This record gives sequence, structure tokens and C-alpha cells, in this order.
Amino acid sequence: MQIPGIEYTVIEEEEFVLTVPPSFEIKASKDIEDVLYNQRWISYGLELPIIRRFWRQHFKKQPEIQPHHVIPNLQTVLKAIQHHMGISLLPRYLVQEALQERKVKIEHLAVKNQIYLAYKLKHRDHPIIQKTIRSLKKEASAN
Repeated sequence: MQIPGIEYTVIEEEEFVLTVPPSFEIKASKDIEDVLYNQRWISYGLELPIIRRFWRQHFKKQPEIQPHHVIPNLQTVLKAIQHHMGISLLPRYLVQEALQERKVKIEHLAVKNQIYLAYKLKHRDHPIIQKTIRSLKKEASAN
């Protein structure tokens, strides 16, 4: 989305991965879209922004699913998956520990999400804006 007089800088690109309970299996012979369609999806919000992007990227259409649970906290979504309440898309960095502990697994389907900092174009060279951009990019690269 372009807004006159506003500039956007990419701060980070995060990867959201399909995160499932350890017992979840996708059979190679089944249509993956049908398998995923029939799951209990856990979403961060009713709008399903990451799930919609994932569906468009992998299946070239909008998802026709309703979330089984809406949990507006990604760490709690992860815990719900660990308790076999459903599946979701979560940032890769968030699932690393649970993955190593075999509390969840990830399927090899993912979607990227870019995080932007927006500011007024006329303030582009302001020292605070530049310091904020450098700081956020440094923090993002440390994750």
C-alpha cells in the first residue's frame, strides 16, 4: 500500500512455518489442501492474515476455513499446538525450542512476512528516524 508522503523501510523478513503437534502426519498420497482444510486451525485473529497469505501462495486461492480457536498471543498459540488443540502458522524463531524438545514439528510449507517501519518522507534524514532504523535492523539480525 502506498500513501503519498510516507516512506516504508523493510526492517525484517520473518518466515512463518506450518506448525503441528508431533503426531500430525500428511500422507503423501493425499491432497495437501484437503488435509489442511479439514484441520482445526488456531489463528491469532479472525482476519487470518498469515493463513490467507499462506493459502494464496500455496493453493492460489483464498482459504475457506474458519479458525477453530482464536488466540491473540503467538506464544499461547504454540502452547495450544503442543496440547494437540490444532495447527497454525508461527514464526520460525518462536518454534525453535519446542521443535528441539520434540513438542511440535513443522511441515515444509512456509510463507514469508515482511515487517516495515513507516515514517513521513520529510523526516527521512532525521537522526532519530535513522537511529531507530539501524537499531531495529540490528535487533532483527540478532534474532
